Amino acid sequence: MHGKQTFSSILNTTRDKCAERAWQRARLASQLRHIAADGGRSRAASMLGRIKQRAILRVIALSPVGLRVATDRHRYVGLPSISWAGHGRLHLPAKFACRLDSALGRAAIA
Repeated sequence: MHGKQTFSSILNTTRDKCAERAWQRARLASQLRHIAADGGRSRAASMLGRIKQRAILRVIALSPVGLRVATDRHRYVGLPSISWAGHGRLHLPAKFACRLDSALGRAAIA
């Protein structure tokens, strides 16, 4: 026997799906930003960087559980990054990582 879905369960399911889409948007913007920067298109790269940042802030607002901000100690030593359990990691500009401090409600660099 199936019970009725509550508004809360529908909201949580929708929130998780929207957070995943925002993460995908951030990943795509990051990939395109690298292509634009390599091609000498600095204005496009800058715009794509802002899209990536807004998408990351959306993920934080929708589903902050499982997010972790840290400093990369392997490939790009000293570069801040955000990771989401099961979704991968994205590198961040240092200025933006400082803004995440208030968005996550904890220290930005672990």
